[in-house]
Amino acid sequence: MKPLLISVFVLFSITVSAQNTVAKFKYEDAEKAYYEGNFETCIQLLIETEALLGQTAPNILHLRIMAEYKRFESNPYDNYLNLEHIRNQCSTYLRDYDIAGLEEKYRDIYTIQNALKVYPQDKVSFDEKVNQLKIEADKKASELNAIYIQNQEIIDRFLPMVLVDGGTFLMGLKNDKELKWIHRSQSHLYKDAMPQHQVSVNTFKIAAFETTNEVWAWVFGSAESIDTKDAKKPVVASWEESQEFIFKLNKLTGRKYRLPTEAEWEYAARGGNQSKNYQFSGSDNKNEVSWNEANASFFETKHLKTHTVGQKAPNELGIYDMTGNVWEWCNDWYASDYYKNSPITNPLGPDQGIIRVARGGSVQCNFGCYTVNRTLGIDLAEGYIGFRLVLDDE
Repeated sequence: MKPLLISVFVLFSITVSAQNTVAKFKYEDAEKAYYEGNFETCIQLLIETEALLGQTAPNILHLRIMAEYKRFESNPYDNYLNLEHIRNQCSTYLRDYDIAGLEEKYRDIYTIQNALKVYPQDKVSFDEKVNQLKIEADKKASELNAIYIQNQEIIDRFLPMVLVDGGTFLMGLKNDKELKWIHRSQSHLYKDAMPQHQVSVNTFKIAAFETTNEVWAWVFGSAESIDTKDAKKPVVASWEESQEFIFKLNKLTGRKYRLPTEAEWEYAARGGNQSKNYQFSGSDNKNEVSWNEANASFFETKHLKTHTVGQKAPNELGIYDMTGNVWEWCNDWYASDYYKNSPITNPLGPDQGIIRVARGGSVQCNFGCYTVNRTLGIDLAEGYIGFRLVLDDE
């Protein structure tokens, strides 16, 4: 029987050794998870480590208390049992382990134990505190909601939105023959608007007007200083500045405004599911629907200028100035060959790029006002690029 006993002992030793090795790896992963801020993962790995070892250890309990306290701090009044559990864990550590050699870890746990004293010491007091916090949170939410409603009413007057029913359309140019209505000297500008491809977009809301100086000044708290003659002209901004504006606007209103995708922009500019296939947004005569190189200058100086939004005729959906006045930023990165690889449903543009897409032309446009035109690299110093907002449902 001795050889059998020896074999069993060796097998047991190998198994224990393997479990200890796995436990070591799990503990190391738990440490990594802790320092990366993944506290739930850290706690789960420590539980598995203890199960493999069949016992706890000072370093395991120390790290578990640290992780559980970090998790607790994110929502201290979630559950009284969590608070009580960490208190008990701290008491266990400070009672059961000799401080010798563990001074730093001991200090960590001692500090946490003292920090927990600011929280209610019994469940009744804890529940009372939770109820008080709920009342305060509800009051704050109500006050914030009142501010949101007030600001929403203001912005709705500034920027009324148009509902664009979702649908499918042919985006871009079909082929070179379709360029017949474009001056030959400008045809190279439209090569990246091919191939024409079918695209579907969901229903969305888009601003009837380009974002104006008036709205910009209101969002950034400088409305008192706005020049009234320029108030309702489109604002000129970089793509990054448009994002700062949108961030502040969303904070003021509690809504989710954003720039349109390129597909949404073209679908809306074409008139959505009411499209009459005009060359420009709302007409085959660009002067009816846009401020462009032919009609947007001071007669004395011939200096091109932007104009008050909404003065020209709207397109089929009641959207103004999607041709001319200022170019409009889209959310998509620009890539000249993107149409060759574009998804069919709700395309978002390339994953990365150098600059964003701009659409619609500006007061500078002569042959570049067509709805299909897409471009990049606009010179902001000329003052002819702005943006139009899309509003996602709350």
